[in-house]
Amino acid sequence: MSPDLPQEAREFVVTLTTLDPPPDSVWVIGSRANCRATETSDTDLLVFGSQALIDALRESVPAPERIDCLVVYDGDNDQDPWKTKSGSITKLK
Repeated sequence: MSPDLPQEAREFVVTLTTLDPPPDSVWVIGSRANCRATETSDTDLLVFGSQALIDALRESVPAPERIDCLVVYDGDNDQDPWKTKSGSITKLK
């Protein structure tokens, strides 16, 4: 895990890995991945998993602060487990 990630993002990734089912992989995207982050930047995570992972997040993990988390659950479609945000990674900018 990158030492450049804020502590809360590192702890959130550890939490992700303890879930059942765990994610297949977790990618850092956005300003932190592109070395454009400032002290006030949030952390954008693209998490590859399943609908069951989305359900586990909703049931057992409070919505993280300063972290945007999109779970890709069928190879292309993504959803934020705590918000109504959803889309497709093929259309992600």
